[in-house]
Amino acid sequence: MTDQRRGATHEGDQELLDLTPAAYLVTDSNGTVRRANRRASRLLGSTVRFLTGKSLSSFVDAEHRTAFRERLVRADQLEAAPWVLRVRPRGGEPVTVVVAVTAARDPAGRPVALHWLLLEPPPGVRNRELTPPRDDGNDSPGVTPDPDPAVRPQLDRLGHTLEEVVLAAVSLLRADHVGVMALDEGGEHRWMIAAGEVGEAFERIRGELAAGPCMEAMRRRRPVWTSDLATDQRWPRLVEAVGARQDVRGAVAAPVLVEGRGAGACLALSTFARVWSEAELAATRAFAAVIAQALASSSR
Repeated sequence: MTDQRRGATHEGDQELLDLTPAAYLVTDSNGTVRRANRRASRLLGSTVRFLTGKSLSSFVDAEHRTAFRERLVRADQLEAAPWVLRVRPRGGEPVTVVVAVTAARDPAGRPVALHWLLLEPPPGVRNRELTPPRDDGNDSPGVTPDPDPAVRPQLDRLGHTLEEVVLAAVSLLRADHVGVMALDEGGEHRWMIAAGEVGEAFERIRGELAAGPCMEAMRRRRPVWTSDLATDQRWPRLVEAVGARQDVRGAVAAPVLVEGRGAGACLALSTFARVWSEAELAATRAFAAVIAQALASSSR
């Protein structure tokens, strides 16, 4: 690739990152910032250009910095679960965020890049407030509002967090649809929220998608992907459902793990066959980790 083409690709990727409605950074394995979007620059009080090449630890509040550096030397600890961190923007007051990190690895399994999502944590939402979908005749998923107006702001915050995550995933993954499936009060997996342009196709086959890549991702406890749902024989019902119109092709699902158990999945779909890169798999896992944090707060 020529320098001119490489530069054009880099600029295009940066434009995509800047459209992502979540603070997103890519660092090397030592925590040195290589890429950052505008949301991250606003959160940390610095320009994207200033952030590039700086150690992320320099933006961590002094009281959290030692623990942050201890985590950084162990990628498995970074990826184990979302965690809370206090960052200090340049010239600003500390901000508490939920951190989800995933590592992109080389063929030998060594981390070569770390993908960071930073989101303000939702307030605690009691378990009873995360209710099954409304029975409107078409099994449409959603969070039913609690009649108590005192808890409505908390529900709004949970819904806002999930909406922010799926919109970020649509932008960053170049996906045509992103959906979040989670356990309801009755122990059933339900679709909670969705974003993107493949609405009709998703409605038509969402049951098969749940039984296919989403459930398999939860069973394997890692992302599961396919370049083409129309030909993947792991899920015969999906092949049949997709083959009729072929308006949904590529798919990747990451498990949403709460306290070590599969509480749901984050699913991204593409209207064309595609191979998902290691960076995209890492990003999907990071999005699922943030979703897990939001859902965990709902049971407190």
